[in-house]
Amino acid sequence: MSRISLLVVAAAALFSLASAGSPPKVLALDVKKEIRRDVPSNPEQLIRRAKSMSVGITNEQSLYLINITIGNPPRQFGLQLDTGSSDTWVPSADSILCLPRRACALGAYDSMESSTFVPLDPEELFRIAYQDNSQVSGIYFKDTLNIGAQSIKNMQMGLADRASRDLGILGIGFRAGESVASPSDQYPNIVNQLKDQGVISTLAYSLWLNNDNVLTTGSIIFGGVDTEKYHGDLTILPIQRDSRPGAKPTFTVVLDAVSVVNEAGKSQFAQDSLALPVILDSGTTVTLLPDNLADAIAKGVGASSHPAWGQLVPCSLQDSGAVISFTFGGPNGPVIQVAIAEFVLSLASGGSAPAFPDREPACAWGIQGSGNAPILFGDTFLRSAYVVYHLESEQIGIAQTNFNVTKTNVVEISGSDIPGASSTATGAAAPQTYSGRPLQTVVTAAVSGQISSGPSKPTFSMGTSAAMALRVPSIGMATLTISAVIALSFCLGVSMVIV
Repeated sequence: MSRISLLVVAAAALFSLASAGSPPKVLALDVKKEIRRDVPSNPEQLIRRAKSMSVGITNEQSLYLINITIGNPPRQFGLQLDTGSSDTWVPSADSILCLPRRACALGAYDSMESSTFVPLDPEELFRIAYQDNSQVSGIYFKDTLNIGAQSIKNMQMGLADRASRDLGILGIGFRAGESVASPSDQYPNIVNQLKDQGVISTLAYSLWLNNDNVLTTGSIIFGGVDTEKYHGDLTILPIQRDSRPGAKPTFTVVLDAVSVVNEAGKSQFAQDSLALPVILDSGTTVTLLPDNLADAIAKGVGASSHPAWGQLVPCSLQDSGAVISFTFGGPNGPVIQVAIAEFVLSLASGGSAPAFPDREPACAWGIQGSGNAPILFGDTFLRSAYVVYHLESEQIGIAQTNFNVTKTNVVEISGSDIPGASSTATGAAAPQTYSGRPLQTVVTAAVSGQISSGPSKPTFSMGTSAAMALRVPSIGMATLTISAVIALSFCLGVSMVIV
């Protein structure tokens, strides 16, 4: 069996931006997408993110990768960029996970091949237990990590000899969120290292995921903001902290309202005064809302449930002009509008896709119920938002993204303020009470045949554009190998991801 994934080939270019006084240091990576086939399925499934540095990232359908090298001689890795965790970890070349031919194709670390490998206390285990009961475990080590043209020596990382995925993570969350046994064991993660080594002035970065219809690349700017990548002004949202002892910090903001407007501009759904704690997490593909909100919207768009694929909708919903709006920080806070199409995710693998009995191609629906898990706003939301994460001032800056723009104007973040921010939304508060880590695990499943029942009848009036009225010809029966990043049921403790 085979699945399609992306191999990221990055070319680095160093350049300077003119500004008053000393020019800021900016490192940009150009990213090229290639198709990589015949990657074996994971044999060890556990089931169940002045001075500024701009680094290109690429969208592996539902994953966003950043390219680094580790060791001497340097070995290339593609790591998932994750704002929802704080450790950098890589799969071990000696793990069962990486032993099959061409497994761990985006990088596996062999300590015997690096002259700069430094083992740490073998009794200080690296271990992350996620909400869906899957785990990543191994040891901590130090080695040279190169990100763009910046070299970070003695970077502490996790070396995973047991994991539920063959892809490592570059965690860019709070240092206090590291998976160490006690606060005294905390170490400088990648963001802290960049500041400590003088690459950036402040523990802050901005994230522009972009959408993948035109460009397959986005960017992260450590220590800076690109004012060309968003519309209007940034609005500051205070990060909501959990006051409970030992709680891990997250990028939690307050969601005040959700509404759906069809392509004719008519309201189809609205809920306000929600005051919900929402985590902005680039390591999660879908958007998780409280069950009542997720169910109402799913019913509205005509989503139907499938035991293997989860919530399904007709792929023609991608052509709808409907918009879901999210209001943050109170009734007068910033509003991020997300096209319905951003939540319609392809299930195609190698050009095939499952179909409803009427031969309508089926797509996954990118809003799921959170169950007992935290409310997470993942990539289906974040592609439409430009987000600045200021770890020192514990603030989020947010604005509507400017898709597929090639212009750039990078401004350094040099203190507690966020450049380009004109106001602060403090009309609501919702302390985070969830403790634990969500997971974005790749799970492989083989599924045959068509879907036995048709799509549900939508309760929203989505519009009848000519594009939506078109039907795609039959694709026939197909046996698909699916790897996805779609949470099927956090309540059941099982996650499935489909690429």
